[in-house]
Amino acid sequence: MKKLIYPFRYFSGEKTLVAGLVLMMVATILARIAGSTFRGVVSQGIDSLSFGQLLLQWLVGWLVLSALLYAAARIFSRTRTRIVDLVGNQAWARLPLLFILLGGMLPAVRRTIDAMECMAPNEMMQLDLTWVTIYGFFVVVMLVWFLWWSYCGFAVATNLRRGKGIAIYIVCYLLAEVAATWMTNAIARW
Repeated sequence: MKKLIYPFRYFSGEKTLVAGLVLMMVATILARIAGSTFRGVVSQGIDSLSFGQLLLQWLVGWLVLSALLYAAARIFSRTRTRIVDLVGNQAWARLPLLFILLGGMLPAVRRTIDAMECMAPNEMMQLDLTWVTIYGFFVVVMLVWFLWWSYCGFAVATNLRRGKGIAIYIVCYLLAEVAATWMTNAIARW
């Protein structure tokens, strides 16, 4: 159970990096099949993009956050931070985002979301929103899981913990979300 909650205490950055790169390829292939897109660090949407665009979007979401966290570690950590540990941990921490993508591919969820895109707000009341509501709760759980793993991966790699580490992580995450959203939207317009 501890390996599920704190995987970065048990696996080296090299192992998490390799696993994260495999995860990236699987997520990109599934997004291409599903007609999904990555917008920012964690946001996902529906759009028909090329495999290259989707791969770049995933890379941007991962590397922008990793770069900001590494820069913060260089400034605030008193210990040496191995970049492979930080980048690898951030790559593997994205696993819950794959589950969000898979959940969005469920036929009942996808049909409802596709129907909602074409409807006026007052027409949506006629839809059965049960599966979308369940999916919404699932997404929240997966996002909490991602944020927890991402923070833990950062804390293990940098030795920045507790209040200081949490504050640094939150600032870096918010900056990364803004920058990555802007960059992934630019990639989608190519």
